[in-house]
Parts: sequence; C-alpha cells; structure tokens
Amino acid sequence: MPIAAPKAKTDEAPSPLVPAWEIERMKPHPIKPTMAFRPGKGVTFASDDGQFEINTKIRGQALGTFEAEHAAGGDVLTGAQIRRARLAFQGHMFGKHTKYKTEIAISPRDDAMRGSFVGTAPLLDWNMTFDKLKAATLVVGQYKVPFSRQRVVSSGSLQMVDRSIVQSEFNLDRDVGFDLRSTSLLDGRFHYNLGFYPGEGRNAFELRKLNHIYLARVEVLPTGNFQDYVEGDFERTAPRVAIGASYAYVKDSPREQGPLGSAPADAGLTSFHAIEADVLLKAYGFSFTGEFFLREAKRKGGDAVDDMGVPIPVEDARTGLGYFAQAGYLLPQSSVEVSARYGDIRPTGSKTSLPERHEVGVGLSYYFAQHVFKLQGDVFRLWGEDGIADGTDMVRVQLEAGL
Repeated sequence: MPIAAPKAKTDEAPSPLVPAWEIERMKPHPIKPTMAFRPGKGVTFASDDGQFEINTKIRGQALGTFEAEHAAGGDVLTGAQIRRARLAFQGHMFGKHTKYKTEIAISPRDDAMRGSFVGTAPLLDWNMTFDKLKAATLVVGQYKVPFSRQRVVSSGSLQMVDRSIVQSEFNLDRDVGFDLRSTSLLDGRFHYNLGFYPGEGRNAFELRKLNHIYLARVEVLPTGNFQDYVEGDFERTAPRVAIGASYAYVKDSPREQGPLGSAPADAGLTSFHAIEADVLLKAYGFSFTGEFFLREAKRKGGDAVDDMGVPIPVEDARTGLGYFAQAGYLLPQSSVEVSARYGDIRPTGSKTSLPERHEVGVGLSYYFAQHVFKLQGDVFRLWGEDGIADGTDMVRVQLEAGL
C-alpha cells in the first residue's frame, strides 16, 4: 500500500519573506507505493516526482587463512575473520544530477582493530557528485583516489580473494578532496579525472603546512563504455578493451606512501612522483588485467631524537616499481571461474627502503549469483629477496554475501 507523506501544516501561511523557490523545494515529496529490489543493488525508495531516491545495501566477507613459512624456524599460522562488513546508502536529491553516497565499514578489520583499540573511524565514503555537465562532473568528499584500476574496483567485485600485493604498496587509497571527471566524451570512449586532495588519508584531519596530492588520469575505451571496474566477464560478449594511465604528485606527506603507510621514525616528510599504466581485456568469458607502477620519492628529514637526545637518522624513501598481471576464465554455461596472478615489487636506485616482494598464485571461484553471492579460494606463494624457496605459502577461502 502507498506510504503516506507527512501532512503539511495548513494553519500557517508562509512568511512573505520566504522565497517561492524555497517553499517549493522544501515541500513534502510522496514516496512511490512500490519498492525496487535488485540483487547486488539493494533496496531503492524513490519519490513520485523523481526528485529524491535512496538506495541501501549490505554485504560482508567471511575469510579463512592458512600460512606456512618455509624459511628456517618458520611458523604455520591459521585464522578466521569477518574481513569486510559494509553498509551503503546512495541515491540523488533535489534532482537526478545531485547524487550522494555514504558507506560505513563495521568489521574489526575495516576499523583497523588492534586489541581493543580502534585505528580509524568506520566511515569509508561520504561524497557528492554533481553531473549536470557530463563532460565535467564534479565529485567532492571522501572516496577512493582514482589512481589505480584494481584499487578502485570494489572489494566485492574481485575475481580472486583479494587485490594484488602491488596495490597495497602503490595505491593512494581514500582521501578527502575533489575531482573533475567524465565517462561520456567521444561516445564513452574517453574518460578522465583531474583531482586535488589534502593527502591526509581516510578519516584524517590535522592542520599543517600545505601537503597535498595532484592527480591526473585518462582512459581510452576503443570499444565504448562497459563494466570495466568489475573483474570477471559475466557478459561473455565480443572483446572489450580499456587502457588507462595516471600521474600523481604527492608533496610533503607525513607518511611514507602518501595517504598510506606509517610515519618515518625521523618524523620527516616524503614527496614523490608516481605513474601508473593499466590494461583490461574482456572477451567471451576471458578477462585480463595488468598494471604497472613507478614511484620516485625523496625524503625531507625531521627533528625527532632518540631517548638519548641524538637525532634519528633520516630514513630512505620507498622508491621503486611494481607490476602485476592477472587473468581469469569463466567457463561457458557455468558458474565456475579459474584465475591466476603474478606480481612483483622491486626497489630501484641506490638509496631506497622499499622491500623486494613477489607473488604467484591461482584461484577458483563459484558464483551462486555473480559477485553478489560467491565462494572463492586461492593459493599463493609469497617471497622476498631471500628467494622463492624461503617464501610463504598462503591458502585462503572466502564467502561473500550481500543484498
């Protein structure tokens, strides 16, 4: 049955000082008598006049992990956790060109729990999108900095249990800021982002001398727009290609990796230039993603001292490169996908603190309802400069479910 709108007061005439447009804008908006539900998209409520809409959805991941270290004296470790638990609200207000999104993270891992200590507030995203001008859409708020493709892909839309280790080193994560963007130029074949961010990272705020991130990203989609930020090829159609490249300049960050990483012991600042290039291919159930990163960083020493009052030496910056290649194949007339990934992180130059790291692994996914409801497992060998023989075997199994 229809949901009644609040009754407006009829015994009071509006003040003649109130503009007519404000009276019109703030009037009650009756809600449509029907609700819409779509798997993976949640429940949507909308006003009769189309001026307002709110969509809500939930999802979570239960993860089990087994690790065996092959180095001398290595440990065998196991554990289980709620890896992610998310609640999201999004829609539009005062017209379809004013959009909003809020996403809350409520799992212990999401909130960086360490013992009984919460490392960060549960807010993941809060942002507004103004897309009246499709060629110059403005996004303002907290969201993922659109620097690297796989990091922007939702954790619920991955074809393996988690992202590459290369992403954990080189991505720029979330920040509060704004960007101009478009996905409609040249009939959807050219996308761009131009962004500015304070560089503090997710849920951080501190008044300091100007440190910031400048970002530029372009993408070319020669076959036109498609779901290029969802891993796997559920459509199984003719080949579709996306090619992207990004540049970011991070100035005077108090952390080693811009919005990510830890503060160096000397309490100094880090600036760096970073570039990223990526390619995505989907065709008839097959998908391939590859990304390359290069970071040239410089350190500015701080004034921290040790317990004896001696200045702490300036740490080297994390200068280096990284890349990964990942492929998957969704079997025809099947809900089973096989996948594989190889990734490298390598220090460059004579003065760098970036550790060498490598990964190689295979995965298997069973999709009960595409990415909405799935069971995934993967097996990886991880190793550093000591060689693959002294690496760590990691086995993961994860159940994803959402509405």
